[in-house]
Amino acid sequence: MTKHLLLLTCAVGAISGGAGIGAAAAADTTSPSATEVGAVIVTAEKRQQNIQKVPVAVTAFTTKQRDLVGIENLQDMTNFTPGLVYSSVLDRVTLRGVGRQTNLLSADAAVTTYVDGFFTTSAVEASKPPMFVSNIEVLRGPQGTLQGRNAIGGALLVTTARPSSTPHSEARVTVGNYGYSDVEAYVTGPIADGLNFRLQGYTTHQTEGYFKNLAGGPTEGNVLDQYYIEPSISAKLGDHADLYVKAFTADWNNRGGPGARSDYTTGNADTQLNGAGLSYNFNPGAAFNPLESVPGSLVQAGVPITNNPTLLNIHDFATTDPLTVKLRNTYDIDTEFTYHFPGFDIKYTGGFQSYKYDLNLGAVGGGTTSVPGDVISFQTCGLSGVCFAGPLTIFPNINYHYQENNQWFSHEITVASTGNGAFQWIGGLYYYDEHYSNPIVTTNPSQPQMTNPIYPYAGAAPANPNNWISYDNYIMETRSEAAYGQIDWKFTDTLKFTLGGRYTEDHKDGTEFNRVVLFGGQIVQGLPFSVYNAFVNPSFYGNGAKAVDLTPNTIFGNPLACLPYAGVTSPCKTNPINGITSRGLGADFSSPTGTAGIEWTPTSDILAYARYSRGYKSGGFDAGTIASDPEVAPEHVNAYEVGYKQTFGRNLVVDADLYYYDFQDAQYVVSVFVPNFGPEGLLTNIPKARVDGFELESIWTPVDHLQFDLSYSLNDTSVQSDCTATISGGVTTPHGLCLEDTSDPLGLSPHARTVIPAGSLLPTGLSTVALQTIKGNQLPNAPRNKIALNGNYTFVFDAGSLTLSATAIWRDQQYGSVFKEPYDVAPSWSQVDLRAVWKAPDDKYEIIAYGRNVFNTVGYEAAAGGGIISTNNSGGYTQNNLYGINPPATYGIEVHYKFF
Repeated sequence: MTKHLLLLTCAVGAISGGAGIGAAAAADTTSPSATEVGAVIVTAEKRQQNIQKVPVAVTAFTTKQRDLVGIENLQDMTNFTPGLVYSSVLDRVTLRGVGRQTNLLSADAAVTTYVDGFFTTSAVEASKPPMFVSNIEVLRGPQGTLQGRNAIGGALLVTTARPSSTPHSEARVTVGNYGYSDVEAYVTGPIADGLNFRLQGYTTHQTEGYFKNLAGGPTEGNVLDQYYIEPSISAKLGDHADLYVKAFTADWNNRGGPGARSDYTTGNADTQLNGAGLSYNFNPGAAFNPLESVPGSLVQAGVPITNNPTLLNIHDFATTDPLTVKLRNTYDIDTEFTYHFPGFDIKYTGGFQSYKYDLNLGAVGGGTTSVPGDVISFQTCGLSGVCFAGPLTIFPNINYHYQENNQWFSHEITVASTGNGAFQWIGGLYYYDEHYSNPIVTTNPSQPQMTNPIYPYAGAAPANPNNWISYDNYIMETRSEAAYGQIDWKFTDTLKFTLGGRYTEDHKDGTEFNRVVLFGGQIVQGLPFSVYNAFVNPSFYGNGAKAVDLTPNTIFGNPLACLPYAGVTSPCKTNPINGITSRGLGADFSSPTGTAGIEWTPTSDILAYARYSRGYKSGGFDAGTIASDPEVAPEHVNAYEVGYKQTFGRNLVVDADLYYYDFQDAQYVVSVFVPNFGPEGLLTNIPKARVDGFELESIWTPVDHLQFDLSYSLNDTSVQSDCTATISGGVTTPHGLCLEDTSDPLGLSPHARTVIPAGSLLPTGLSTVALQTIKGNQLPNAPRNKIALNGNYTFVFDAGSLTLSATAIWRDQQYGSVFKEPYDVAPSWSQVDLRAVWKAPDDKYEIIAYGRNVFNTVGYEAAAGGGIISTNNSGGYTQNNLYGINPPATYGIEVHYKFF
């Protein structure tokens, strides 16, 4: 299928010079102008402009486009937006290789989302139903001048459908396989002269998930039970002022959405008692190892499963702890107020938003481990097989509970010229204040030893009544202030110059909290093997084995973690009642950014431009784990872009651009060498990377009622920072970016690029891991090639019109980490979607039949990286792949009806 798709793409490209959905609005093929390409109005530069007149790379999606092609959500938009990648399970957006690589709230997003100009912390709102928005714009490249908060990678601009002075009402009902149903409706009209309202909302349900639980529990993966309600008003306040106020509330009670099951792991289950998959607990997979479990002791739920369920079917899993995703206390109110003065406008945009997100799942069998999660209990005497004190009973039901509690205010004042002269200007002030906490709690509720842990060689630790394995949290505030301005000067009839600047100050501060309790698992940094043998080893102690509070070791064993360091504002202190250690964090970050460019319009149908942009993303913190070196520096990018946009008559639009990024201090979670300590997993900076590429979008209507759309991107990324070493007196000193691949700690992979082998003597002591260079490696979630092609034809009858639409998608392989290993890569994939739209001649109703992923191919929304799946006593290990996959084949019917 991939071969046929590429041949078809080349054929269309040869005929038309290319075709792409975001370049202009899809033509309404039921109208007399069916062969024409219509205009799209965007606000990429805070002014309403034809997309073909805007000297930036932008893709726009209107309601008509989305209905015609079947673009329901942000994941669909990635197919028709060059360079765009989105992980719906992690809610992370990447544009041209620049994106968010962690869900820490103390680290900012690289691609920001604005709804009616109001900043929101999640990209979920960019998936609003087509009927609820007028258009969605994807701005590619740094938005370091005009857009609210700084956006180093790009921005998603969502413009909601506004209240109308003419009464309208429409309802849409969708039913599909897997028990999917969706009901959407809106009503709008006047309340009084100059005062209009709109009320819209939806309720969505899916009763059957894409993944089957072999342990007998409910299915998971896109199981939905959610609603959304949004009222809004617009008012004309005299002759010079306009007011728009919108609010919404939403609620989820799902086994779908961000955080829900959408991935699977490869490889056999790890069956070692101290397995690689769990750092602080005994491995439930040992229940199936006759050398490490007592015969006949296994208690298992559901169908007996002894290995990774996905080996037979990637949509199977096994857990006794079903996953839930809840969204509560979600409220928003935001407003726009504009006053029109002669020659300029003053506009205020601001509001408040809050939410509480709750993800709860079984950590074993929860999608990120290949071990079946239906083991209730088993007994072990350890690897020796000899129980000196009787066997130890293991209860491996581990629960993972992730929460986000977030609220923020955003305020912006913009002053912009409104005349038609050669000189235009815009300036503004921005303020943002966010308060958040992020409790992440892992528990072993049934293991009695967890309740009363001990300190190594120091007696009883504080009680652990909730059986915490780990408690990570941070309570913080982020404030951001900025001032910006931009001028546009058309100094000849065909040439225009743009210059913009911005200065931003960010402040982050708060307190982080951590406690770690070990009962088995891999021996971690700061805990000698002797401690395991002294307190935990089941061969020696049986049911008398002790849980060990590692908080003093993982924290105080690190000489930097609790000493004054960049970003640390108060020393560590441990609560004697609950055993939690806390530490203060805080820092200020600031940067100037801006843009400069020139555009050439030799005719009204041609725009050529060259542009430089400086992007910035605030520094942040590796918060919640009391890590050494918790502060991460800001990111910067110098972006250079040239573009060309041309409209050929009324039937063809072509937009193309070339870009180059000098990407500095990209923020990634990696295991890096820390001076005076050694390798440690941290949110840290990669000093230098390069990004360059080519993008093409176009739309072509060669004959009446026939339309082709094409979107293509070539995105080449490369880490430029290196790792070197010097040796003096037998001591090896690392220099530069020297990383441990935690999935290959000894550097045994044939692809490993080891600079400092394991066993080398470092200034901090003997290194137990290999340190590698990643210079030349591809950035994560940045597929080199990405293409989407849509073709649709409309048959016009007296009784109505029928549009048949087909979309073919192909995406290159992409890596989930900065290491170029087979266990970190998601393969290339392709997908075909089909759609048929029947429209009544008076536009009163529409009936849509759709099939998505009709050939049921496996597609990968993003690469998630791999990990060690098992180790052996000789020191070797094997790895697995962790894949986030797209939904299987789905189909259904939509009915749209306009009441008035």
